[in-house]
Amino acid sequence: DTSDENAKTIGEAKIASGQSQVTIFTTAIKPDAKIFITPTSSVQGRSLYVAAKSEFEGFTVRIDSGSAQGAITFDWFIVNSDKQVSAGSDAPAAN
Repeated sequence: DTSDENAKTIGEAKIASGQSQVTIFTTAIKPDAKIFITPTSSVQGRSLYVAAKSEFEGFTVRIDSGSAQGAITFDWFIVNSDKQVSAGSDAPAAN
């Protein structure tokens, strides 16, 4: 649900030139949330990763070394699940 400005589950963000991270504030993160990030600009040979997440508060995306030489933009989305299914579980196989 993206109708509540404080509980967005999808969006876009930017790590500004000279910075190494950005924090996205959203109350949508539940305990078992998975956060997916997709760069939409050059990552300058670096990797983006979710460095921290705080339930019902937000998450931080960081580049793996140094600071950005130019702005790095990315899309993000949150998937909340009440029950995680792992490989080897008793879940029936899809046909």
